[in-house]
Amino acid sequence: PGATYTWSTGATTDTLTPLTGGTYWVQVQNGVCVATDTIIIGFNVAPTVNLGPDVNLCNGEEVTFNAGNPGYAYLWSDGSTTQSKKANSTGTYWVQVNNNGCVGRDSVNVTIFPVTVIKLSKDTFICPGDEMIIEAGKGYRSYSWIPDGQSSHSITINQPGTYGVTIVDE
Repeated sequence: PGATYTWSTGATTDTLTPLTGGTYWVQVQNGVCVATDTIIIGFNVAPTVNLGPDVNLCNGEEVTFNAGNPGYAYLWSDGSTTQSKKANSTGTYWVQVNNNGCVGRDSVNVTIFPVTVIKLSKDTFICPGDEMIIEAGKGYRSYSWIPDGQSSHSITINQPGTYGVTIVDE
């Protein structure tokens, strides 16, 4: 109480809130006594972290996420501390990237879809002039029959041969 303050910025208050990094000094005078002090302030910036959009994978696939910002400190949801992380199971993956106390964060949801199983008719015989319908099941996004590339959920056959189908689900 009763002291006067002179800051390097020209302020005369007893406290100063710097908005930028730099060297700041203050001179405090209380009667005939004078003291000065200097401080260097550096501002760190929180890292920008972008793991990308949510990911949908088929069973057996994996994706690698990269937190960017080489040289910073990393903490992933599983406790690992590397810059990148492989994901091969359903869940939410998050990372914190630390730049000397300033932290950037991001998370991403990974969904692993189960294996789609279809069962066509067992090997069978047809008589000349007969027809047989083979069905792959309804509700899939697309169908591609072998050998003709037909795109319906079922085909009618009247010739001997090997038939198969590739389906795509969601």
